[in-house]
Amino acid sequence: ALKPVTERQLVVLGAVVEASVPLHLRMDSVMELMGPPGHVLAARAFSALAHALHRERAALLARYVRVRGAAPKLVALLPRFSDAGDGDGDGAGAGAGAGGGEGEGEGEGEGRPAIGTLLLVH
Repeated sequence: ALKPVTERQLVVLGAVVEASVPLHLRMDSVMELMGPPGHVLAARAFSALAHALHRERAALLARYVRVRGAAPKLVALLPRFSDAGDGDGDGAGAGAGAGGGEGEGEGEGEGRPAIGTLLLVH
């Protein structure tokens, strides 16, 4: 058998309705994507993308190669929010989790916008 020659990568293929991503995928291998520590512009970009996906009730489909030489996987990127004033990073703030109900990610509480990241599920 030939081993694929692949490089580590994450390539967005398109967008789908978030409800079409099976719930069981959100319970297995889940990683949180965000900008590197200290990079404010990268954090803002991830947050803006998460808010746009949430507003449109969408998820991204992507081709993901975890390490060089690994077989590519089809993954979904889902919006996730934590309260800007939470401070503990556990995601228990306003709108924690992916694909929830109304008002999620709206920065409930003291008028600060929720911080958005992306969950990679496969």
